[in-house]
Amino acid sequence: MELVAAVIVPESVASDIRLRGISFTPDDRYNSLLRAWADDQVLAALKSARTIAPVKPEPASKRALLQHLSQAGNLIYAKRDEEAAAELDVSLSNGVGKSELGFVMGHILIDQQQVAQAAQV
Repeated sequence: MELVAAVIVPESVASDIRLRGISFTPDDRYNSLLRAWADDQVLAALKSARTIAPVKPEPASKRALLQHLSQAGNLIYAKRDEEAAAELDVSLSNGVGKSELGFVMGHILIDQQQVAQAAQV
């Protein structure tokens, strides 16, 4: 989710999924969050991806993180970076997904020409 939200080239994301596999099973909820704005190549790669690690039940905090990342991705694609950053800040308060959130926030900062600040994040 964070790779797509950070506007990483869809071909790269899809290729990475095909080559490396995924460590989770994308359920209907995950797919619906992603389907709203992800490239078809990424969705197709996820659909046929091999799972490389045991699948554990997803905690509620991880589901909330995915929701925030999805919302931030929608806002980024709509060129509403300030709102996307606010969405990420809300998610940061629960302490889950700091790496994922930082990755997407770094993209926003780079997009705003704030490279030094992005490097700190």
